Amino acid sequence: MNRFPAWHDWHIPFLGPVRVLWRDYRRDGFGVAGLCLFLVLATVALFAPWLVPYDPMAQMPHTLLLPPYWMDGGVATHVLGTDDLGRDLLSRLMTGARLSLGLGLVIVLAALVLGVLLGALAALAKGTLEALAVRLMDVLLAVPSLLLAVIVVAVLGPGLGNAAVAIAAVLVPAFMRVTRAAIHEEMAKDYVTAAHLDGANKLRLLTRSVLPNIVPSLVVQTTHALSTAILDVAALGFLGLGAQSPTPEWGTILSESRAYIQQAPWTVTLPGLAILAAVLSINLIGNGLRNALDPRWKR
Repeated sequence: MNRFPAWHDWHIPFLGPVRVLWRDYRRDGFGVAGLCLFLVLATVALFAPWLVPYDPMAQMPHTLLLPPYWMDGGVATHVLGTDDLGRDLLSRLMTGARLSLGLGLVIVLAALVLGVLLGALAALAKGTLEALAVRLMDVLLAVPSLLLAVIVVAVLGPGLGNAAVAIAAVLVPAFMRVTRAAIHEEMAKDYVTAAHLDGANKLRLLTRSVLPNIVPSLVVQTTHALSTAILDVAALGFLGLGAQSPTPEWGTILSESRAYIQQAPWTVTLPGLAILAAVLSINLIGNGLRNALDPRWKR
């Protein structure tokens, strides 16, 4: 009797490579741990509006600087305690996860698209134009990303939107460099030469042959760029150049609580741990993907 095939019998074009990637990726225990931690954070961020126990902006004067539940004086109704205005820290951190992770992802996707486009143009350009593009990338990459972001925000003005534009602009040169180097490496291979001799033009070679083969390099760069974006968003918020109070962004929460670091250390420690968890999980994922995608790292 014919039956509907199981999911692992489906002939989906991209399913095979995904299986191979997962087989190689799961050999890295730290990479799997990072993926699990990131999935937890992403789930919290995605469903934060329905999971938060309180309004993250609501001020409760009768619960100022309550410690977490496991400390003396803590209460079960505020598991992670409250800040100096009586706002529930768990609710603010969960909402901040939605803001920090979501904004970081949007920033990286914008930088990825623009960086790949400019990197491809630089790789296909010849002579003076390519040399100028390479020198410009070298200059921008020589300056710390946070310093560049601060300069851009200083010109545009403080605010979460301007901070996002600044960080995206700072991440573009790294994607340009990776794309240009990967395209040059692929263009020197025999299959590209054969396709060119067969009559394929540069645009067709780029879109049909070269770009699909540089995806692994871009995936690894994207994970590291995401951790950089989250750190920079938090740093600009801490400096007062990004998200503005009372927006529950992790860096802004840190900035608001630094005056109470001795009186209420949990108000600083908890958002710091949230940033650490997000950045650590993404870096572990990036290292795991590098090991899975690069034959030189496979065991």
